Amino acid sequence: MSFLPENVGMLYQKFSRYLSRECNAGCKPPKYTETYGWVYSFGRYNINLINQVSMQDGAFYVQELRVSDEASLKKAIETAASMYNDYKERLALTVAEKIEKQKHRVQKRREKDQDELNALSDVIESERFNKFRWSPKLRKEILKRLYKKDAMGIQDEELADEVGYTLYARCLQGRDEGRLKDEGKLKCHNCREILQAKTRTGLMICTCGHQYIFRDYMKSFRTENMPHGGAAAIFGEFITNWSRAKGYAEKMRLIDNLIHEFHINLNSGVKGRFVGINLIEGTKKQIGAFILDLAYGDTENKEKFKSNLMKTTSVQ
Repeated sequence: MSFLPENVGMLYQKFSRYLSRECNAGCKPPKYTETYGWVYSFGRYNINLINQVSMQDGAFYVQELRVSDEASLKKAIETAASMYNDYKERLALTVAEKIEKQKHRVQKRREKDQDELNALSDVIESERFNKFRWSPKLRKEILKRLYKKDAMGIQDEELADEVGYTLYARCLQGRDEGRLKDEGKLKCHNCREILQAKTRTGLMICTCGHQYIFRDYMKSFRTENMPHGGAAAIFGEFITNWSRAKGYAEKMRLIDNLIHEFHINLNSGVKGRFVGINLIEGTKKQIGAFILDLAYGDTENKEKFKSNLMKTTSVQ
């Protein structure tokens, strides 16, 4: 963008957004050419809608079309639109092929996992095998009740503790066991002894008699959406601050800060797993709608919810 005049940069952003939103064609990493310098392409996987976008002489070029004003931008969009149907068909075939390959890989992996499990059947005790206990996610209705009471001026510290400690326990377990998992270790969910995995698929037996397979432990950690990974800093900050929080106002601020982070993440447009799903019950769609409802509220509480979020932002 630094190579383009401001007005042309705005045109480029409009063009890029059109390709992303209307044509499902994202900008791929650029390649350098001696003739055109850095050249961008737009598409998905190995299928391109636009093969060549370059920046030269205070403008950007779509294929050979120079774009420097609204009229030429319109032509560039028309060019992309004229190629969309063919791109859409080729992309659909590619996606279908990838889905079939993924299904095949999943089936092969399941068969392999089952064969490995069958080989251990003589020594596995079903009552003590892979009994994982993860801290529960927060129920949406409890969090909503806290926010409604707060908007009405009712400081229910017992309810704030219920919400806060549920979030704290899950964040803490996700952080601590995530670190162990990354080191090839797991914590027995019966007696809390730390076990070292020698292989991903071998049977691990704790001194208390409980048995685990490390591969299944990692799988359970992921499928349960335990807090870890890219959003670890958000969860870690909450752990640190909640453990020393005192009084309703401070506890409510920390809860509100965390929910506000979910709202920012939801609206960021960044691809990947929405962090709210790590801590709140429900699907991504359900939690997204719920977070927006908390952020803006119903008609009665709308302004109070917005005020809460503004206070949270100012604190941060």
